[in-house]
Order: sequence, then C-alpha cells, then structure tokens
Amino acid sequence: MSYSSNTIGGESLTTNASQNTFWAFLKTISISTTRFLTTILLARLLSPQDFGILGMAVLFMDIVNLFGNIGVGGALIQRKEIDDRDVSTVYWANFCSGLILTVLCLVLSPVVATFFHEPILTSIIVCLSLNFIFSAMASTYHVLMMRSLNFKSIAIIEMISTGVRVLITLILAMSGFGVWSLIMGMIGERIVKTCLFAAWGKWRIKLLFDKERFKGLFHFGKNLYGICFLNYFNSNIDYIVTGRFLGSANLGYYQFSFALPHLVLTHIVENILDVVYPLYCKVHDEKDRILRGFLKTINFISIVTFPLMFALFFMAEDFILLVYGVRWTPSIIPLKILCLSGAVLSITSVSSTLCISLGRPDVSLKWQSFMLPLTIVAVWIGSRWGINGVASAMALMASLNLILAKISLKFLNASFRSYFAALTPAFISSSMMILSLYLFNKLLGLELWPRWSRFLTDTGLGVMIYFCMLQFGFPEDFNELKSFGKRMFKKTK
Repeated sequence: MSYSSNTIGGESLTTNASQNTFWAFLKTISISTTRFLTTILLARLLSPQDFGILGMAVLFMDIVNLFGNIGVGGALIQRKEIDDRDVSTVYWANFCSGLILTVLCLVLSPVVATFFHEPILTSIIVCLSLNFIFSAMASTYHVLMMRSLNFKSIAIIEMISTGVRVLITLILAMSGFGVWSLIMGMIGERIVKTCLFAAWGKWRIKLLFDKERFKGLFHFGKNLYGICFLNYFNSNIDYIVTGRFLGSANLGYYQFSFALPHLVLTHIVENILDVVYPLYCKVHDEKDRILRGFLKTINFISIVTFPLMFALFFMAEDFILLVYGVRWTPSIIPLKILCLSGAVLSITSVSSTLCISLGRPDVSLKWQSFMLPLTIVAVWIGSRWGINGVASAMALMASLNLILAKISLKFLNASFRSYFAALTPAFISSSMMILSLYLFNKLLGLELWPRWSRFLTDTGLGVMIYFCMLQFGFPEDFNELKSFGKRMFKKTK
C-alpha cells in the first residue's frame, strides 16, 4: 500500500493550520487544565522530595530514550511518498530500539540511584523501563496520523490516556502510596495510549524489514536524532545539576517553578509545531509561502504565550502561595526568571522546525552542538547561587536562540526585522498590560487586599487590558486572531 502525502493545493497554510490546530488546542486545554488541577491536589498530598525523586527518574529515562530515538519517524513524515515496506521498517526499528532501552535501564538503574543518592530510584526505573516497549509499539501509528494530519484522533487518544493517568495517580496518592502513585499513573497512561493508537490506526503490523529502506530513512533521521539528543541536554542540564548537587528537595522546588512555563512550551507551542511541521514539509519548495506561514506562526504563538508568561511573572508570588501553598515559597523567584526564558523559547523553537522542514536539519544540529558546552558551564556556575542561579543561567542561554532565528531566516531570504515585526503586537500589548497592572495595584492599594481577591482582580484586569491593547493598537493582528479562531472551530471534513 502507498501512503501519499496529503496535498494542500492552493489552500493557505493558515487555513490548514487553523483547522488542525483546533484539535491540537482542544487537547492542550483539556490536558493542561486536568494536569494543572491534579498538580494542585498532589502538591498537598505529596512532598517536594516525592516530586524531586520522580524528576530524577524521568530525567534518566529521557536520557536513555535519546539513544533509542533514531529519528526515522520524522523522516517518514518528511518524505512525500512511502509504502508498507517503509512503515514496517520503521515499526520494527523502533520496537527493537525499545527492547534495547528497557534492558539498558535494568542494567543502569543501580548506578543512577548511586549518582543521585536515592536508593528507591533502582526499583522506580525498573518499573518505568516498560514504557519504552509500549512507546515503541505506538510511535509508528502516531507518526502516520501526524503525516495524514489526523490530529483529531491524536487529540482524543491523548485526552483519554491523560484521564486514566490522573485517576490512577489520585487514587494511589490519597491511599498513601507517595511517589509510587506518580509512577503507576505514568505506566497506566502509556499502556492505554499504546492500545488506543494500535486500535485506531489503519496500518497493521507486518513482518517486513528492508535494510536499504532503513538506511535511506536513517540518513535523514540521524540529524533529527542528533538534534533531539543535544537539545535534551541543553534543555535539561538544569535538572541534572540541581538534582546532583542541590538535592531532591531543591529539585522539587525547581520543578514547580519550571512547570508552568514548561506547560506553555509543551502543551501550546509544541502542539502548534506538530501541526506546522508536516505542512512546511509539503510546501518546502515554495519559500515565499513558507515565509508567510512562518511569520504568521511566530505572530500567533507570541500573541498566545507572551501575555501568559508576562502575567505569570507579575503574579508569581500570589500564584505559588495560593495554588501550591506556603511550603513552595522557594519556587517563586525561579518561576519569575523562567517565565522570561519561556517567552523567548516559545518563539525561537519554531526556527529549528523551519530548518528541518526545509531539509537542513544539519543547521539545527550544529547549533545544538554549539550551545551544549555553553549551557553546561553557565548552569554549573549558576548553581553556586542555588536554584535562582540555575534559573538565571537557563534564561541567559534561552536568549541566545535568537541567533538561530536569524540564521533560519536566511534560507527564506528574509530580514530579521520581519521577525521582530511579527513579535511587536504581542510584546507591546503584554508590556502595557504589566505596566497597567502595576499602576492599578499602586493606585487602588491592591497590595493590602486578601491574596485571592488580588489575584482574581489582576487576572481579570490583565485579560481586559491585553485584548483592548491588541484590538485598538494592532487591529489587523486582532482581526487575524479572530479569523484564525473561527477557522479553528469550523467543521472539518
């Protein structure tokens, strides 16, 4: 069977993106809200040490996963024509990789426990290692759905599996299982997700593996593998340093300060990139068309993420103390710092996706290779000032990603001025929102109000001020946002 890439003809990238983004955002809103509310409950049921230990385990599992992420799935999306032999080759390559990673975890789990000085990590990592097999079995179905732009099915599967995870976690946490409630929830989610992808997918497993096809797919995928490998360490060296040198409690505090900015990046930005990557791949020869789509993507992401990050920066103290409780006070300052880096990363992450879709993953690979030693040194130095120093180091390194944005624009013969022009509406509107909130707090004496009433007032005022600034200061962008929203909710075939 041949799997041709869905053509989009003369239809604009914006129309295609908006229709698929509806399901991506439905998934984002439901999953983000569910996990956020669950975290509020778990913050009162579990200790910072429990979250820190989970962070250590997940950190190691993600590192091991890097060795198995050989990038052939991304190559399957990038190709215009594939058949059953290509798909089956990818499936078995991923499955063998999952088995190898599971064995690797079993062997290395005692070493990790010794490294972090947490004996319980041995048994936790052994249990979590099973997820590699389940992930390998589901990954090919996921890739095929992305390739065919079937984001509706992906969204439904993700939402159901998240619900299962939350249910398992809360029941066990209330029963006093501590960190194991988090672990069992993760395993349950992965099993359900794998079963649903296999049941929903149209492709059926075949005993086919073509060595030559694998070489061709891996030739493109090896750069994606290198990018994922280096990007992981660039993004998580703060966790490694904090967990190793500052302890599980500090890692728990840092995780909570990192959680919301990371939530924006993973559940908003990455969902948008999941949509635009296959679209960019389909029209990678039409540079003018990609440039328009790229700038609109940057514009849309900034309009969504900048006000969230700026507002959270302003209300960080009230948010932490109200939502998580007073024992999470050490998370306040790192949260403020990471909101700034989150705003930058939300718009610079598109640059890497652009390079890959244009057939130049080597550019992103070289950039990540350049950034890794700088990040290691910066975080190591920053750790001398605790988690505040680590957060500051990560914010500094995030700002350097603007250089990659400038490099990526050269492939489209575009100026850096056009990039900043796309960001201007969100930046100015968000800045004015924060300035107005500051003045309102001073003039109305909101500092003396009860914390919950001040937080709700600031939230309501912030939303009104931001959209008023966007509507009257940048009417074209506001109208484009409204049109995008209408297309998102438009019934798709």
